[in-house]
Amino acid sequence: MELLANLNLDTHIIFITAFNQYAMEALNLGAIGYLTKPIDPNLLVEKIEQCYKKTSEFKFNQLQLKIAENHLKHPSIPKKIALRTFEFTQIVNVEDILYCYSDKGYTTFNLKDGVNLMVSKVIKHFEAMLPPEQFIRCHQSYLINSHFIHKYYKDGQLEMKDGKKIPVSNRKREAIMQFIERLT
Repeated sequence: MELLANLNLDTHIIFITAFNQYAMEALNLGAIGYLTKPIDPNLLVEKIEQCYKKTSEFKFNQLQLKIAENHLKHPSIPKKIALRTFEFTQIVNVEDILYCYSDKGYTTFNLKDGVNLMVSKVIKHFEAMLPPEQFIRCHQSYLINSHFIHKYYKDGQLEMKDGKKIPVSNRKREAIMQFIERLT
């Protein structure tokens, strides 16, 4: 018991002994089990399986921590998004979205190939999902892909590369101007 108390082992220990008076001390030191002779084979198998289970859980938890740490260091940006219309679900590359328009609880996605997809979710749902460094909420009804801004007019409108003019709310004009200044 002294040896176990002084060693800092990263292993699972099962005591097998004829002395039952040390059971509490062994379990307090972190032993998985304390079996007394004569040994019940089923109990021994159970304790060994418990060791494997703890090891597997530890490895799984370590993997989960590694994934979480990796995500915090390098946040993943979605490359695709699934848009469920009334008739089908289409997988769309995030880079292909020009802008989104919201009207009465529906959001219409305008894609660079000219396709428009209407989904029955509010624009705020997609604003939270799409990368904020790329998509800008310039108006209550519009979420735009900053990669497709073609012009900014002083009267508070953006022109997208497809020619569509999108209003910029008074509250968002300063943020849009700061964004454009960063590009120049």
